[in-house]
Amino acid sequence: KILLIASISSFVFLFNSDKTKSCGPDYDYDFDGSFKIFEEERELTIMMLIDVSKSSFIGTQNQLKNEIIAEIAGVLAFSAIQNNDKVGVLFFSDEIELFIPPKKGKSHILRIIREVLNFEPKSHKTNISLALENFNNMVKRKSIAFVLSDFLDDDYADELRHIAKKHDVIGIKVYDNLDLELPNI
Repeated sequence: KILLIASISSFVFLFNSDKTKSCGPDYDYDFDGSFKIFEEERELTIMMLIDVSKSSFIGTQNQLKNEIIAEIAGVLAFSAIQNNDKVGVLFFSDEIELFIPPKKGKSHILRIIREVLNFEPKSHKTNISLALENFNNMVKRKSIAFVLSDFLDDDYADELRHIAKKHDVIGIKVYDNLDLELPNI
């Protein structure tokens, strides 16, 4: 089983012995030498890029890879809703299968999870580069992108570097033992 807990926040504790103001705009300097920390509440956009190619529908252990992807997507989506963040999803194979724009709300999250569990792809191949390129064109605001895939594709590194300049990208590789070794036929 995979348990993924995502929490995105940053705390910076600064102390300057000569009491000069050398902190960022999110920190208030008191003259007694201590700092007050303000946690910035931002509305983040969480995007999940989910691989629905044929290779994600295999599994030799307890679950198929797409079932594991559904669990991870559910954990990420419910984590995001707890933080009042927007969540969207892009299903891809060697084409863009479905794009659900980012929104808030429990009913939206339940729709995403329902789609993840019941989605039937039109195509069976994988093109991660195409998915990354389309994601970059569709989502204009900076977001946190989770790419859930087995990454059984080539030539997506350049596109990944390109979108990482604008978005925070986290790859979650889901694999099966069958991916690592060919069966003895």
